[in-house]
Amino acid sequence: RLSKDMEHFKNITSDVGSGVSDPTFQYVNSVIMGRKTWESIPDKFRPLENRFNVIITNSPEKYSDKYINNPLVKFCRWDNLLQSIMNFMKSENRSLDGKIYQISNHFIIGGSEIYNMALSQLEIANIYTTEVYQKGVEYDAHFPKINYNGENTQFKQVKCGVFEWEKVSHERLYFRFMLYRNRKCCIDIETATIN
Repeated sequence: RLSKDMEHFKNITSDVGSGVSDPTFQYVNSVIMGRKTWESIPDKFRPLENRFNVIITNSPEKYSDKYINNPLVKFCRWDNLLQSIMNFMKSENRSLDGKIYQISNHFIIGGSEIYNMALSQLEIANIYTTEVYQKGVEYDAHFPKINYNGENTQFKQVKCGVFEWEKVSHERLYFRFMLYRNRKCCIDIETATIN
């Protein structure tokens, strides 16, 4: 794991937007993931704090009891995703300071099966990626191939970070942060998120 990537991920998925302050509501973002992605998160970081964790599984009943008292964790099937989000928004679950939780933005955070379903079935505004480069190494997991930077493509590359590196297991890993925007979405790039 790249520490700068983890920090970047936390910043993006936790940011509910500047100036979002309300005496009644506590705004959070949703992070939508598959069960394997959920299980890959170390126990001490589960659930991802200050975010509504939605875990897609074919057996939600098998996992739900453990988090029954945590309003920021929901296990559901893919087909029930939108209903689960709507139920959360209507539930009036409260934060520790008594504010009602509301969702500001939605983020699909993996794995590959969830990415593929989201790209084919949902209207995705932006794709935030970290491109990792390491000479001579093949990775077993990849983000689905997206078409970008052509006139007839769905996404356009709008930000390309500078290359950075981090030492991992005595080797340098080079990476950069990228942002792709859906051409159909007419929203401000600086405040856009996956919807």
